[in-house]
Amino acid sequence: MTVSLGLSLLFRIIRWLRRIGELSVRYWHIRTQLLLGPLRKIFRVQVEPRISHEPRSRCCIDPSVNASSFDVVDPTPHRVDTPEGHAPTQLHYSLAVPMVPGSQSRTSFQVQDPNNVAGNAACTGDEPDPTNAPPSESLAAGVYRTLAELRPLNGPPASSFSSSRRMPEPIPMLANEIRRYDRRNVVKPTEKRITIPAGEKEFRCNTPCPEPWLPMTHPEGALYFYHPHRRIFTDADIRTRDIRERIDLYADALSQRVEAYYPNIVTADAELALELLDDHTKEGSCKYYYVDHQKRVLFWVHDFTPAMENMGNVKSVSDLSHVRYMIEAEYWTHCELFPNHRSLPKAIVDELKETILHANTEMITSDMSLSPYDKEDLSGIYSLLDSIQTGQEAFRPHSVWVTARLMRQFTKVKFVNWCGQPTARLDADRSIYEEATSQQRTSLLLRLFNRLLFGSPQAHLNSIRRIWVDEIVVQPRWKNFILILNDEWNRFTIFSTVVLAVDVTFLAIPGVSPTAPPSPATIAVYLSTLCAVGSLLVSVILSGQMNNQSRDSAEAVANLMTRMTNTMLKRDSLAIVHSLPFALLIWGMIFFSLALSYVIFQSKSFVTCLSVGPGWAIVGVLTVWPVVMDLRSRKSPKHESVDVEETSTIASSSASVGSDEYAV
Repeated sequence: MTVSLGLSLLFRIIRWLRRIGELSVRYWHIRTQLLLGPLRKIFRVQVEPRISHEPRSRCCIDPSVNASSFDVVDPTPHRVDTPEGHAPTQLHYSLAVPMVPGSQSRTSFQVQDPNNVAGNAACTGDEPDPTNAPPSESLAAGVYRTLAELRPLNGPPASSFSSSRRMPEPIPMLANEIRRYDRRNVVKPTEKRITIPAGEKEFRCNTPCPEPWLPMTHPEGALYFYHPHRRIFTDADIRTRDIRERIDLYADALSQRVEAYYPNIVTADAELALELLDDHTKEGSCKYYYVDHQKRVLFWVHDFTPAMENMGNVKSVSDLSHVRYMIEAEYWTHCELFPNHRSLPKAIVDELKETILHANTEMITSDMSLSPYDKEDLSGIYSLLDSIQTGQEAFRPHSVWVTARLMRQFTKVKFVNWCGQPTARLDADRSIYEEATSQQRTSLLLRLFNRLLFGSPQAHLNSIRRIWVDEIVVQPRWKNFILILNDEWNRFTIFSTVVLAVDVTFLAIPGVSPTAPPSPATIAVYLSTLCAVGSLLVSVILSGQMNNQSRDSAEAVANLMTRMTNTMLKRDSLAIVHSLPFALLIWGMIFFSLALSYVIFQSKSFVTCLSVGPGWAIVGVLTVWPVVMDLRSRKSPKHESVDVEETSTIASSSASVGSDEYAV
């Protein structure tokens, strides 16, 4: 017994000693890593080659170009003097002129002074060529005037940033995928008060921006960053070292891919936008796109298939000439997101004015206009454009933002309506897709409710089909549709209140008041009261919902309609719901008429029946007459419907406009 206790105690002591040894080894391993980590970073920083980005010494567009391979003629920035009390002076860099290809390499750049044309020609060994001057009718003109256009001289390529970190491949994106408005950056509320130093006038940011990056403030207030030498835009806060290194790494990877596969695709005024993702998934942690200002397009160095939700749910797109309108709309989105440091050419404002003038005229002369704005909005926008200042003399980010947003809207309308294609949509109620058989047929449930609800569901279904064509909403037509529905439901609310008051008063009649066995008149009044209350409640609920929807954008309305019709009945369910206020009100009146008829004809007075009977029959015939006419009109051919009458009216107005034009 004593031996067994001794052995068990010995085994426990050995186990404890083993655990203590493992903990001590782990402790010293952690201490060693903590000591060697900073030494590794110091050694890597001292050994790694880096390129200086100082604008006074050397500029670099491509990170694969060695900084020592540039021949700088006049790289020194100069300041534009401003009157006292105005904003701080702004640095302007001299314009770089392309060298003539000769003995130099295909990828050579040289910085020159734009004010010294003869000297520039002497440096390049050629006569001054006006075709080398940057075009003025582009939003990139401001970038041309202020940024150095460089061509790398001969020399071995070198990366501006090298790191052992393996980052995922950057993936293409559209400009609307920049999640600037989805970020939820918050500040912790504190009672700490800030002290302003005496004589402080600069009010600089506490976190300085590393050169050559420039912080930019969007007209809406957003902060983004711009690299003037590499022409990179990003919303990522590059003041953080890790984020800045990731941005450099992805920009280097894209530059290497351009040099390897597409050496001539990135033009002198091209820009690069980078969007860092929060997660490091297999899809990549950075998205990008390039911008060509001369062609007003985005482009990529990878094959790119845009998601359907980013294409406005436009289906069956197969022609690149059609996709170009979507890409141009994304180009204007880029200018809208990054409007600073750009000049606004007059030609773009004139083009926008002509577009608005055409849209306004079409809204006046046709009910089927595809314009995203109504007549009042178009008139207001046109008057605002008269106040926009254009030209290359100064940068006006607010004017650039206004112009870019409006151009984006009208360009997107062209893409959605298949502009320039054989199947272009010319009227707002015309579908360009082959209508499926399921959409042509009316469901059995809708046919049943159509009989019970007096044909109101079919009328509402036709209105919905004219408004929501190909799952696309035109904002002015939607607003008009909402106004008509709200006006209709408000009137139904008044009628339902009147019927409800009459029913309650009718129950006070001695022959109709509740008794032990309720009379048929009492039951009919009960049903009439329930229908009136139902019509009143549904009208109020639908009116409140539509008031909220009238304030939404066209995209939000389209998403809402998609969710509401994403059922087995599709649009039929929405048509049935919209017809309930009218149908319940009619049923309430019918039940009240039955109760009144029962009270009249249960009287044993022959005089009463003889005097009221003919009047009752005449009123009944006159009431049924419109219903019969409506049923007969629905059985007539489709070409004789009300829609054709509206179309003929529009055609006649268009013909009158055409005759006036010819007369002129």
